[in-house]
Amino acid sequence: MPLETELSSFTNPSTSLSSLGLDLRSISSDNKEEQISRIATQFEEMLLHTLIKDTIKSPSLFAEETPWMSTMSSLQPMLLSQYLAEQGGLGYRQIIEEQILEKIRQISPYPDQMGKEEQITLRFSPSPPVLGRLSSDFGWREDPFSGAAAFHTGIDIAVPSGTPVKSIGPGEVIFSGNKPGYGEIVEIDHGQGLISRYAHNSGNLVKTGDHVGHGEIIAQSGMSGRSTGPHLHLEIRHQGRPINPLHFLSSV
Repeated sequence: MPLETELSSFTNPSTSLSSLGLDLRSISSDNKEEQISRIATQFEEMLLHTLIKDTIKSPSLFAEETPWMSTMSSLQPMLLSQYLAEQGGLGYRQIIEEQILEKIRQISPYPDQMGKEEQITLRFSPSPPVLGRLSSDFGWREDPFSGAAAFHTGIDIAVPSGTPVKSIGPGEVIFSGNKPGYGEIVEIDHGQGLISRYAHNSGNLVKTGDHVGHGEIIAQSGMSGRSTGPHLHLEIRHQGRPINPLHFLSSV
């Protein structure tokens, strides 16, 4: 790979960080600044390592072997790049940190919410919409289509197509239809700023404007939309922000 191509990959925000061995799913809100600084240091180490290797082997700079070059060649470029990065490097760290923060914002609109518990006193006790295997949890995961790190705004429960899907609580259906990615989806407003979403259905059994009771069947599970197999995608949002459904459900 040409040097200019390698260097551009370190500062290009469109480059997949996972392809460089850096996993953004490990970043939490508790010590995010420290973690991002560590990742930026890793980036600068790689940048310095590339520069050092190319400088040492470049025939344009060294026409013949010299004692200085021999000494430099005996050093391990990786150790030297690590030392230089820890001492401040080339000053790219701040730029790289900004690039990483921008990349996180591109991957997920909710990176700062990880690790925060939601304190909500509900007027009802939510019940599981289906009983099945939890196939994908809430939060950072590897996207099943792209393989990149992505934020999963709900939970996936693996069940056979056609399984009855029940409302987690009473409320009003505010949407029943098809949405990109979600496929056939039902959205229910439970009041108190709480909305539940039931996606990838094979068919919806309620329409917008309907009032549903606690545990009422509202759809049949399936794999419509962006799905790799039959399951129910359940989202719970409070004031528009996704929260972990497992904080409310006793079992799935």
